[in-house]
Amino acid sequence: MVGSAPPAVGSATRGLGMSGTCGGGCFLRQQRRSPSTAAPAAGTSARCCPARVALSTGWFSNMAHCGHHIKISANGNSVYTKVVDECDSVHGCDDEHNFEPPCDNNIVDASLVVWDALGLDQSLGMVDITWFEE
Repeated sequence: MVGSAPPAVGSATRGLGMSGTCGGGCFLRQQRRSPSTAAPAAGTSARCCPARVALSTGWFSNMAHCGHHIKISANGNSVYTKVVDECDSVHGCDDEHNFEPPCDNNIVDASLVVWDALGLDQSLGMVDITWFEE
């Protein structure tokens, strides 16, 4: 998802994965490639990775937003979600970053639960959103 800070406008990427970095969340991996067509088993995404997001480095602001809740709006729908990680806009393409390139500076990397709640087509991989911290 691409967004901008309060009110944020930009894009959201589809996030995947597990195991949190700022407590109690799940690691969200930016998806720059075409997403897999395989859908998770019923209930899997909610159980493995609840509505969570990672913010681009600048928005994450040295963990200032970690654990905070934001409201994301897109497609005429809104969802409240928790910030649990940083989508690194500076470093990437190494083992620590799952060999993925750095995120753009206006990314909200969202779990599949967020995409579902917003009624978004996950095959798009990136969509425009707005967000703000509650």
